[in-house]
Amino acid sequence: MVHAEAGATSLWVMTGTADAEALAEHCATIGKHLDVGERALSVDELRAAPPTVVMYVHEQQVGDIVVLPPLGAAQVRPNRAPACHITHACMPDREQGRQSSAIAHFASHARLVGSRARQ
Repeated sequence: MVHAEAGATSLWVMTGTADAEALAEHCATIGKHLDVGERALSVDELRAAPPTVVMYVHEQQVGDIVVLPPLGAAQVRPNRAPACHITHACMPDREQGRQSSAIAHFASHARLVGSRARQ
């Protein structure tokens, strides 16, 4: 995280590479499409994922770098105040090989209340 108001953090929820496909299948069964930037899953949608899907939670502070597993699913939500994240994503593209893109994302205020991973 490169900037946040005083005391603000961001909450990351992510899966490992091996669990991303199972989470994508879960999303398909609830009528959602797991895709980059399409939408955030609600806490209830995350909780309803199969128990075999391991989810990791990390609370990020200014200066922290979050390294995501290759092809793992990830979602970030700001806690308490808006935050600015700069991300670099490598996504596979069957037609064009591997493509990279840099995205500056300004997240609006949102809260993630509880999660299966906190239990």
